[in-house]
Amino acid sequence: MGRQRRYSYSESETDYSESDISMMEYPRRQHHRRRSVSRTRFSPSFSNTYLSPNTVHEDVRIHRSASTGARRTREERDRREREREHREHREHRERDRERDHRDRDRLERDRVQPTAVIVDIKNESRNTSSNQKRKQHRESSSHHQEDNQYLDIYDSEDETVLRRQQHRRRPRASTSVSRSRDPSPYPVLQPALQPPRDFDLVIDQRLLEKNDQKQDLEILQQQRDIRRLERELARHREYAEQHPEVRLVREEEERYEDDISDRLRRLQRYEESERLEEEKRKAERRYRLQRLEQAEKEAAEQEEVREKLKHERLKELQRKIEEEEERERIKKQIKDEEARIALAEAERKAKEAAMKQAAVEEWKLAEERRRIAEREAAARRDKEFRERLRLEFGYTEEEIEDIINKKHKKDKKEEKKEEKKEEKKEKEEKKKEKEDEKEKERDDRKATWIKVHRKHLLPDTLMAYRLPWAWDELDGNYIIIKTWISEELQEELFAHTRRLRDGKLVTETSSTLTELKVNDRKKDKMYLVRKKSPSRRSWIFT
Repeated sequence: MGRQRRYSYSESETDYSESDISMMEYPRRQHHRRRSVSRTRFSPSFSNTYLSPNTVHEDVRIHRSASTGARRTREERDRREREREHREHREHRERDRERDHRDRDRLERDRVQPTAVIVDIKNESRNTSSNQKRKQHRESSSHHQEDNQYLDIYDSEDETVLRRQQHRRRPRASTSVSRSRDPSPYPVLQPALQPPRDFDLVIDQRLLEKNDQKQDLEILQQQRDIRRLERELARHREYAEQHPEVRLVREEEERYEDDISDRLRRLQRYEESERLEEEKRKAERRYRLQRLEQAEKEAAEQEEVREKLKHERLKELQRKIEEEEERERIKKQIKDEEARIALAEAERKAKEAAMKQAAVEEWKLAEERRRIAEREAAARRDKEFRERLRLEFGYTEEEIEDIINKKHKKDKKEEKKEEKKEEKKEKEEKKKEKEDEKEKERDDRKATWIKVHRKHLLPDTLMAYRLPWAWDELDGNYIIIKTWISEELQEELFAHTRRLRDGKLVTETSSTLTELKVNDRKKDKMYLVRKKSPSRRSWIFT
């Protein structure tokens, strides 16, 4: 397939209007390309920088991926090369045409907005040349400025741009004021007498005028585009009717492109489903790992709590065991001491009982001997008395019996009196013994020292009550009080110690003694033990 000859057309030789941008040789083959969906593309950043003249622009067209179809044949490559050249040639012509349009519109805009000039009629002929020179200079400078900084009329002009231009130095108005000394017949307005101009109002008016012109041009452009598209559609239909093979090729290409697009879409859907499945599996794996880590963490925390509780229970159990052992040891000491005291007391009582029994037996034997001796002496005296009465006085036996009976009665009375006297003596002796025992108890109390554990009584309490005390030399946990105290004073001392430990009492030495009696029988007590009273429980040693 040979290359077609290209023809150059001028604007006067074409049927298109000057705003038509589709000028190209006829006939030409039409090909509609579809964008490949094989991979994601980013849309190019569109801008109107290509409107600027003398600028090399990048090619922002979307190229088709070579991986979406089979290898191209030579004819297809030649055809695509020709189409690419046609497109480039058309784009160059379009850019040139647009540049010409912009230049013409710029000139029209300059002609629409003339410069306000105050002219003196008398001096107009004199200043014509100077005014023409100034006008030419302004036009050249304005053209130069517009070439350097171009504002497209199709783009929306910002009001701030126009307002910013008003602060620039405005061109001085060319006025033809007569410099002759002759007074002019026409009055000339002085600058101070001219009315002030509202620049904002002027700018708004200009913006409205430009917007109206812009809208008119846009409407005209749209009408031209509609007519151009209608002509192109008629021309394409005519060309398709004359060349049916183009339609067949286009349909075949469309079917091929549709097949490729369908395959790519299915592949994309499959890849998307696989990706979603993989993400789901990863999410499930992460969730399982997180749950496993959380479970391990909770198990470790629970194990740590269990270990702490176990350790605390062991410590509490050890403390209870130690307290129980201490209590048992103290109980054992008390029992041993009580047993020792009871044994000593029993031995003492046994000795005393044996001594008393021996004394009683001895007294009984002595009494029996005395009674026997008295009876023998009485019988001997009675016999001697009978013999004396019978021999000396010549009494008979009956008379002697009467005399003896009277004597026996007197003796019995005397014996009764003596027995009463002995009973009185025994009672007095018992009273004396009781008094002696009481005196001994008092002496024992004076000689008794009290031993108490330090957890029941503090030294501060003893010092506050001015009681003599000392630490036990055998066991430092015990305090020995070197005086005897009553139960009421014991309760008061215990209450004082409890208040000290609760922080409710401040120790202070005072000359006065205050007694506080608390009826608390269930608290700890001190037990006083005498040597002769083994039945009581005691914390002291005599």
